[in-house]
Amino acid sequence: MPPRVIAGWQMLVFGGAYGNLSALQALLRVVGSEQSLNIVCTGDLVAYCADGAAVCELVRDKIPDATFVRGNCERAVGNDEEDCGCGFDTDSTCALLSVSWHRHARINISATTKVWMKKLPMRTDIVFGGRKLAVVHADGVSDNRFIFPSTPESNKQAVLSAMGVDGVIAGHSGIPFTQMLNNGGIWHNSGALGMPANDGTNRVWYALWTVEADGIHITHHALNYDIAVTASTMKAAGLPPDYRLTLDSGIWPSDSVLPEIERRQQGQQLNPPPVFWPSSTIVIKKTSSVPR
Repeated sequence: MPPRVIAGWQMLVFGGAYGNLSALQALLRVVGSEQSLNIVCTGDLVAYCADGAAVCELVRDKIPDATFVRGNCERAVGNDEEDCGCGFDTDSTCALLSVSWHRHARINISATTKVWMKKLPMRTDIVFGGRKLAVVHADGVSDNRFIFPSTPESNKQAVLSAMGVDGVIAGHSGIPFTQMLNNGGIWHNSGALGMPANDGTNRVWYALWTVEADGIHITHHALNYDIAVTASTMKAAGLPPDYRLTLDSGIWPSDSVLPEIERRQQGQQLNPPPVFWPSSTIVIKKTSSVPR
């Protein structure tokens, strides 16, 4: 299938809404004030928070033309799987907590929405600003591989090369970053819309891609929303308090998924710098394999 050409000069990227309806509503207010925005979503509309059903209904109603891909949570909920498939270590705090929120999502998501989830693609290629980009949840092969800023650059380059694209727009890891690779490509994660980035602040994240005459400018943006409303719905749903506390503290209940570098950075306020991707960088050549 040929890539979807994204017309216009600006693109908004978000992922990991995690059932946080208040945060999504705040984001849509941004979208409403910028009618020229194209929207890309990297998946996991449902997870830790309690309003997954409403989040799915809202995006289908308000941004039906957005580019969506299927996260591991859409796959697991859509197929009524027993496990969320997030890739957490067995018996870790996050794995144990996932039992409650995943059960809540499976019960409350409608059959119609589950069918929609299952039909979402694992990967969608787009062209924006003359660059071919793969939109995935994790790496396009797995939907629950964690790729962080400290993940070796060679691994990221290999993913781009195997896909035959200039850049990757991914989610899943929950930490916002944009990395210019030595081979001229880009790895981008907008961060999570529904949960803080483990940096000790209650901020959530989205990103903007803007086409200029000389290239593409990529910026990360923190978003304010009504945390109390989200926390209240989580409590009313009977979900454990751990992620409710994270909304305020900005610290994840467990760091088991994190590499050592990101583990040491827990509680340090993030300020992802803007990245300029000049028009002169080359197209990535396709290879045959992706190292794990």
